[in-house]
Amino acid sequence: MNTLVENQFGHGAKVQGNLVHKLKRLLRSNIGMVSIPFDWSKGVIGKTEYNIKNQFQSFSCWGQMFSQMVRIFIGGEELSAKAAYSPIYAPGTGGVYLAKGITEAKVFGITTEAKVPSKNLYGGVSEPFMEDKSWMSASMIDDCFTRRGWKVVNVAINVDSMAQAIRDYGCIGILIHGQNNGSWLSQFPTPPDINSTEEIWAHFMCSKPNIRPQVGTKQLDFSQSWGEQVGLGGVQTFDEKYINSGYIVDVFTFIKV
Repeated sequence: MNTLVENQFGHGAKVQGNLVHKLKRLLRSNIGMVSIPFDWSKGVIGKTEYNIKNQFQSFSCWGQMFSQMVRIFIGGEELSAKAAYSPIYAPGTGGVYLAKGITEAKVFGITTEAKVPSKNLYGGVSEPFMEDKSWMSASMIDDCFTRRGWKVVNVAINVDSMAQAIRDYGCIGILIHGQNNGSWLSQFPTPPDINSTEEIWAHFMCSKPNIRPQVGTKQLDFSQSWGEQVGLGGVQTFDEKYINSGYIVDVFTFIKV
């Protein structure tokens, strides 16, 4: 088991209990199943791909995911994971509740990596560095406002709906439960084992905008914000077994309002 190695990476999603989370999800809008089924033999190819991010041991996975998703939606230069994380992290524990992220996407927005770097002068990331809000001047907040107005919408937690949403909206985000079970450095992580003594943690991840053509299998690729040394060049793959396991607890995308 590679749990000691896996522990070098942070996650940082926070969940307010299953019942509260399910209620909040129930109250959100749904995009539903579209009329055109997803053609797995063709997949989705040709969309712009962006570099894998790295949160190191920080709990900034929301910032890593949200900045990547908005960049996929609008194109252009890299967006700042720090600018997405530091205004809404949970004081004392770090990490982000999805409800806080939803509010941020709609009313606050995000600025560019060039203006608010998500790595320190030595190329690393720490939790105190990501929590630092000293960048939040009036002019920087105004710049964030130029990229706000995103409404989160539910995607059904099944592989076909998720593939359709990637095809039609550009990408999806997931809130996933994982466990240091020796699989999270690989291309194919496995669901938690409830009989294990290892902690079950929560993590936000962003899908790739492209889906590989495939026959007989249904797998989706997600950018892991732990750098390119994890998975296959920083990309991890989840099959129907993981998606149907109950450990992917939320799937969503954003639409402009």
